[in-house]
Amino acid sequence: MGKMTVYHSSYLPVKHPEIIKGRNTKDFGPGFYCTVIREQAERWARRYDTPVLSTYRVRMDTSLNILEFIYNFISDYMDGIITRDQFWAMAKFKYPTHQINFCSAAALKCLEYVSSEEVPKS
Repeated sequence: MGKMTVYHSSYLPVKHPEIIKGRNTKDFGPGFYCTVIREQAERWARRYDTPVLSTYRVRMDTSLNILEFIYNFISDYMDGIITRDQFWAMAKFKYPTHQINFCSAAALKCLEYVSSEEVPKS
């Protein structure tokens, strides 16, 4: 499997990623969250006083249990699973979003730290 580049938002460089267990508000539970969308990571980093973007190369280990979750709210609306109001609430996203959750020690070994940089606040 080839390599891909992912980004992590924080208030400091993260050279050695760890699984964060303290916040239960994350979409996919405890883990180390990244995205392939650089602009998204930069927006998320700007929430901090010192916005920092860390970059990694990933070579996925195919022996891992990898789950892919894609929520298609359009088909859910067409199938009557969600209401019209729910559909339009979800359609208000200004930007596409993407998340990868590395949620085990074995998954973290797939990450190779490349660099960190401070993101301009504006």
